[in-house]
Amino acid sequence: MNPYPVSIFAWYGYNEPLRHRLRHIQDAGFDSIMLWWGDSLAFYEYDKDSLIRLLAAHDLAIENIHAPYLDASRIWSPDAAERQRTVAAYLEWLDDCARYGIPTLVMHICDRFDDIPSGALGYGLGCLETLVRAAERLGVRIAVENTSHLHLLQYLLDRIDSAALGLCYDSSHGRLYEETPFALLRQYPTRLYALHLSDNDGVEDRHWEIGKGLIDWDGFAAAFPAGLYRGRLSLEIIQDDAGEDEAHFLRRARQCIDALGAQLPAPPAADLDAR
Repeated sequence: MNPYPVSIFAWYGYNEPLRHRLRHIQDAGFDSIMLWWGDSLAFYEYDKDSLIRLLAAHDLAIENIHAPYLDASRIWSPDAAERQRTVAAYLEWLDDCARYGIPTLVMHICDRFDDIPSGALGYGLGCLETLVRAAERLGVRIAVENTSHLHLLQYLLDRIDSAALGLCYDSSHGRLYEETPFALLRQYPTRLYALHLSDNDGVEDRHWEIGKGLIDWDGFAAAFPAGLYRGRLSLEIIQDDAGEDEAHFLRRARQCIDALGAQLPAPPAADLDAR
């Protein structure tokens, strides 16, 4: 039996109105969603207030919001004005988290094609320190995703000792970028704040359902921080068969994540009691 609640990213490959997708997500047994946030792609159907009301009407919580990742590398820019503009955008999104009761903001810290010189490390560290202080004040958290350039993520987590900063572990990114499988889960067991679970072929970030690709899910379960993770098991998958019925796709996705959850160590007892 899966002891964890389950979540899914609001976009999973079907070109249907959000209201339609939310009904299918709820019917498949997911209790929350992850949302894209911060640009016109996020709010083309609803403004922020209307979006939050819609989710409440469907009794769906927000596990986290994902900040735009284009230009994520600007926190490492030598241009102070550019860094300030970037930080200002993230501060607004952190304010949104506090305003709407969203516990976690997920962010990237670089683009995989960008080369961040060692002389720029202090710039990114300063930006994240500013954001973490704001998150502490607002009572929310930042989860940095394991994209490429993992040394930058480790640099930040090792130098900013705050409960407001942790890791968003993307299983497909881990398969593509970690030299030692699941090393980050073992290195930062108490700072795992979010999950993006999907499978791939070891070549590209395919966003396949769990079990379709090459990821060693037994290894993932063995590395999972026993008794420490308090979040949901969250899917970031996209259908790759446009002819498949949406409800069927989501039911199968739910079955796959429940099967994975049954392999994992149980969450803290207090979390189980709360449910």
